Amino acid sequence: MSDSSRKMNPYLLGLFSIAVVLAAWGEIDRVIARSSLAKESAIDALPTVVTVKPDRTDLGEELVLPGTVQAFIESPIYARTNGYVKVWYTDIGSTLKKGELLAEIETPEVDQQLSQAIADLATARANETLSQTTNVRWKELLKTESVSQQDADEKAGDAAAKKATTV
Repeated sequence: MSDSSRKMNPYLLGLFSIAVVLAAWGEIDRVIARSSLAKESAIDALPTVVTVKPDRTDLGEELVLPGTVQAFIESPIYARTNGYVKVWYTDIGSTLKKGELLAEIETPEVDQQLSQAIADLATARANETLSQTTNVRWKELLKTESVSQQDADEKAGDAAAKKATTV
């Protein structure tokens, strides 16, 4: 081979040089674009929060719309006893908690029944005491055969019955 065939054609050499420069320039441009895109994505990924302080404006006119208001839950309240309201602790429409006292009821009829029941209990206890004492005496009399067994048993039964009424 001759020297002339080993030398590259200057035209081909120029084309090859231009192709290498264009390829390098394209690759460098892509690397720069990728880097720029990564920076922009990182910035856009940060959450942006805009806060606004609400301000009340005086419009001069009130907006009135038609509508009705109803409770979600209605709870009827029934008294456990008859009587009269003595004291109210809450107003109608107030928010309440479970177990909160609404009002006190004065119950003169129930109070009278309670007083009568207490008096009846005191009478029953007095009768029980008398019956127990009588039973003890009749047992002593039965030992001396001053009373019959039947009468002593009746007194013992009476004492047991009266004891049952006071328990």
